[in-house]
Amino acid sequence: MSDKIIQFNEGAIKNELKDLVRNSVEETLNGLLEQEAEQLTQAAKYERTNNRKRYTHFPFEHWLKIRTNNAIERVNREIRRRTRVVGCFPDGNLALMLVCARLRSIA
Repeated sequence: MSDKIIQFNEGAIKNELKDLVRNSVEETLNGLLEQEAEQLTQAAKYERTNNRKRYTHFPFEHWLKIRTNNAIERVNREIRRRTRVVGCFPDGNLALMLVCARLRSIA
């Protein structure tokens, strides 16, 4: 009768708790960021107001130049080219390191 009736897998419980905490922190932070964005813009997410109609009042030919600038597009294109070579990153930190290294070399 010394057999254990209930056994707990501590590793599985720790992983579940870690995921639960990570998800709840992520949801909380995203909620706070959305609230802050709504306060700054004084409009809900995806809500169209007279102040948020960003570049459509300009002629169609000007839209691309108003939305982005060439420097940011060039950096994004360079990072995209370098990440395609790697293909799949084992974790997000390696991708972040690649992006940061490229941004440091540009700066």
